[in-house]
Amino acid sequence: MMSCAQALSAGYYPPRWGSRTTRPRDRLSVGHASLKANRPLSVRRRIVTVSESGETEQLSVQWHNQQQVRYTDDNLDKLVRNASRATQHYVQVVSAAELRDGARVLDVGCGSGELVKALLSADIKDITAVDLSQKMVDIVQSKYPDPGPLGNEPGVRVVCGDGIDLPHFYGPFDTVFFCSSFEHMFSQRDALLKASLALRQGGKIIISHPENRSFVKSEFEKSPLSVPHELPDEGTLQALISDLPLRLLEAVDDETGYYMVLQVPELYWLKWGTRFLEGEVVTGFGRGSSKMGVPTANINPAEIMDGIEGLPKGVYFGWAKLEGESGSAHPMVMNLGERPTFADGDGITAEVHIMHDYNRDFHGERLRVVVLGYLRPELRFASMTELVDRIHADIGTSKSMLTNFMLQSYQDDDYFKY
Repeated sequence: MMSCAQALSAGYYPPRWGSRTTRPRDRLSVGHASLKANRPLSVRRRIVTVSESGETEQLSVQWHNQQQVRYTDDNLDKLVRNASRATQHYVQVVSAAELRDGARVLDVGCGSGELVKALLSADIKDITAVDLSQKMVDIVQSKYPDPGPLGNEPGVRVVCGDGIDLPHFYGPFDTVFFCSSFEHMFSQRDALLKASLALRQGGKIIISHPENRSFVKSEFEKSPLSVPHELPDEGTLQALISDLPLRLLEAVDDETGYYMVLQVPELYWLKWGTRFLEGEVVTGFGRGSSKMGVPTANINPAEIMDGIEGLPKGVYFGWAKLEGESGSAHPMVMNLGERPTFADGDGITAEVHIMHDYNRDFHGERLRVVVLGYLRPELRFASMTELVDRIHADIGTSKSMLTNFMLQSYQDDDYFKY
């Protein structure tokens, strides 16, 4: 096990900055237009001209997916031939991925299975291969027998469907591959978000193409219905992940090909630096205990605005302690945002779920929080059940991360000595 001193020298501890120390560093300014523009041209008008409800969005995704299936099936022989000619590219991608023994991987847009072949050759045996086209799925299934109904048996599971909307029981994955498929996503930002949620901490997303970005751009310009996106350059990719729990590890973007590696940080370390927040516990909306069974303490947002500067809306974790409380700080999960699932008010809230039974009302008391990790951006859920399931998943992940000795070192930080 690595010592604390070794961890510090290796750079595992992020910079400590917040309301009481240094000011946040400048962040990349990302205009809303650049993210909104990251929609297929073929469906953008449909979204703008109708209600932006969840149902309309789903219909637009379905329409997009139908276009992709039509494109694949109409060009099946050509796509299979092209993939077979890029065998060396897939071998190089698998080698560069540095997959551990026993890794579980997801191949989004598996096509005829050339990446699956390269993975098996590298002794990776737990593979989920997904494609929208049943014809492509049939080709892969003809090559690799189904491993059986048990989800933990090694083998190649081939699924016809949307690779970024798989049921949770298929994961979590160590690596998600978008090989010659990222340019075909409905929304590249949403694809990265959902892939990050399907990964273990420390897991990677690999985006690759055997041709270069200029080639894909020419395909996009010729047929935006079939190829609805260009491949993002490094700056665009950084903008796409600006509010996601991802960091860019490697970027190869030249005439020889395209290869980008993203990673969910180890322990979900906060990539914007550890934050120290303090404020009065104020009255919230009363949903935490009564509707969701997850009581929360709302920190007065006016007192923490400097401390949360530069942080995206989303779900964080760390430690929390009330003023005057004895002992160590308690694990906590915090939602920072505007409650998109509920239309009941405007403005930022900081809702802290403290994993400790106080058996008393502490409204009006002072609460200190050390924010260490970032799990996901704020999401809109279709139902209360989906929201509660996600909250409990966030709590479970946070508890697990906070058992790590590096994160535990903050439990008795001097910041909690009132």
